[in-house]
Amino acid sequence: MEFKKNFLICLTGLPASGKSTFAYKLKKRILNYQTKYEVIIIDPDKIREFLYNSLFSPEKEQIVRKKNLEKIEQILKENKIVISDDINYYSSMRHDLKEICERLNLKFYIIFISTPIKVCLEWNQIRDKSIPDELIVNI
Repeated sequence: MEFKKNFLICLTGLPASGKSTFAYKLKKRILNYQTKYEVIIIDPDKIREFLYNSLFSPEKEQIVRKKNLEKIEQILKENKIVISDDINYYSSMRHDLKEICERLNLKFYIIFISTPIKVCLEWNQIRDKSIPDELIVNI
């Protein structure tokens, strides 16, 4: 069975909750299920690293967010499936993604990665680029 159109999947959850791991497993599963559409994972951490060669910085986030949304829209217009691998924790973040899909007449799905905060803090300590625990706790 093939999908009739491409679409956007929005992952949401705390930092270090396993979103990226889930995104890659989901991509593999979608590609095993169909061959018509390429699947692209968009990770704002990679955009941030490309633009600034750095991790999260509040003063740079507006630009990172703008580039992230532009990239997602561009790839959707290229008729590819997109997985947004971001915290997307605030409804305003998800709303921006939903608006893109509405403009393009595409389906929009949200998957919430519900990992206990204690586990996120543990996983954060063993990841390559850990972030301050306070960022996880305060979201």
